[in-house]
Amino acid sequence: MIGSQLPRYLTSLVFSQAVLTGQQVTSLHPFFDLAYSDGGPVASAKLRQQPEDFQVTELIELDLSGVGEHLWVRVRKQGLTTQELAGELARWAKVRPNAVGYSGMKDKYAVTEQWFSITLPGRDDPEPATASKWHITEQSRHSKKLKRGFHSGNHFQIRLRELDGQPAQVEQRLQHLKQQGCPNYFGDQRFGRDGDNVESALAMFNGSRRVKQRHLKGVLISAARSHLFNQLLAQRVVQGSWQTAQPGDVMMLAGSRSFFVADEIDETIQQRLASGDVLISGPLWGAGESPAGAEIGKLENQLSVDFSEICSGLDAAGLRQERRALQLDLADLQWGWQEQDLIVEFSLPSGAFATSVLREIADWRAPAQGQ
Repeated sequence: MIGSQLPRYLTSLVFSQAVLTGQQVTSLHPFFDLAYSDGGPVASAKLRQQPEDFQVTELIELDLSGVGEHLWVRVRKQGLTTQELAGELARWAKVRPNAVGYSGMKDKYAVTEQWFSITLPGRDDPEPATASKWHITEQSRHSKKLKRGFHSGNHFQIRLRELDGQPAQVEQRLQHLKQQGCPNYFGDQRFGRDGDNVESALAMFNGSRRVKQRHLKGVLISAARSHLFNQLLAQRVVQGSWQTAQPGDVMMLAGSRSFFVADEIDETIQQRLASGDVLISGPLWGAGESPAGAEIGKLENQLSVDFSEICSGLDAAGLRQERRALQLDLADLQWGWQEQDLIVEFSLPSGAFATSVLREIADWRAPAQGQ
């Protein structure tokens, strides 16, 4: 299996070295050319032909009091980014943009549901909203503002249209994903429409490109950091160690940012890993060295050598070392067929990407007719 993945990973290394040396690369993408967990997609399909093909529901535990100065609204939208919708809600409620809070970003070309809060001290609820691209499905008052990162995850229902592949192979791949999960790569959205956000970040770091907009600067920094994580994870996929704890691995506590270094992989660690209590993690780069030990520590700290300019740029941006799980659990994966279309459903923790799951099933990069 590793042998079949090696060429794809080597192309990813070519991309990485080209980014470091400033070479122009047009045939590779920092997401699609990463190593696959099971040899690559077994079909091709069309993705996002209609907004309804990509449905996202925010998973969030709420205990709204019904009283307070914050109006919480659950909104179903399509054709808008989360930030664009936040702006429309601010105009509807006649408040400043910073009076609107939300937990996470949702796709624009999709049908999504998520919660927002609107700070309305001493004011009644606004008149019912009328808009073409969004509508409120639920609302209540609460004493606190909704903050970023509050939701636990997202549930996806995705239609892959006109799937071209052997149904038996597709079913086998889906069963494998349900049982084994897949690599927790940062998805293609993180790297921009043409996959050039990492190159733009490097240009910003070395001073050849000036970026004044705070939001754009954050997007480029995030892309560079995500690229480093993906590269490390790709190495472990090739090695076959992304699901197997190694001495020196940094183990994250499930549902928490807390972690510890496992100097030895004993029966207790294996049991906690099997139960999902702890997760093998990789580095989200920032100032300092990786806390990992033994050979894993050497592997992770090698990033600062192979990607020295990116690491220096992230250090200078004030980021600190953090961790991210290497594996996505897909135990709730379900699927069904409607003629030639495949419909899949699954839930992911916040910060995970549905496209990292879909890439293991089908290649959707070929544009549809007329697009």
